[in-house]
Amino acid sequence: MKGRPELLTRKQDDGRVFLTVVSVILILFLAFILVGSWFRQTYVAYRIFGDSMQRTLFEDDWVYGQQGERAERGDIVILDVSDRSSFADDTIIKRLIAVAGDAVKGEGGKVYVRYAGTEEFVALDEPYAVGAYDFEVCELGGGEIFVLGDNRYPSRDCSKPGVGPLREEEIVAVVPEWAIARKASITRWETFRIKVRNFFDGLFD
Repeated sequence: MKGRPELLTRKQDDGRVFLTVVSVILILFLAFILVGSWFRQTYVAYRIFGDSMQRTLFEDDWVYGQQGERAERGDIVILDVSDRSSFADDTIIKRLIAVAGDAVKGEGGKVYVRYAGTEEFVALDEPYAVGAYDFEVCELGGGEIFVLGDNRYPSRDCSKPGVGPLREEEIVAVVPEWAIARKASITRWETFRIKVRNFFDGLFD
């Protein structure tokens, strides 16, 4: 008889531990869902096609772009160019070089910018750039931006004939530095996520 209360206590303790573990798992799962929902509303996933951003980004790399973020010169941006016939794709990714009020030119293998309110062109320090492509001076009016691919010659961008400046409102998202630094992890995750989604979609075909 003396052993029964002890056995009952153990069962009660085991039940409490089980409920605690289940509660923690449910809380973590709910937190994961909420964080994931917030993340998908704040960031857009983008897959790289082509070689216009080498050596920063390569074909089939994935990165995240933050929506609603104001882009600054030097940022990598994702743009919606679906209304423009000068691009083969609806969405492109390039580097923001100049903004409204600036003037930009390519000369002698370098890119020069005359910033708004100044009088002289300044050569950009671009350790990320591959190759060179000279182009005429382009002065940017209100709301206009000038973007280039890091891989200069093959990139279809503002420096090429028939393209010219884009509009600031065509920027969909800004790619943060952490997303570029962690592109390998992002690529693995997005590739896995797509495989899982395709697997479950295939179950209902």
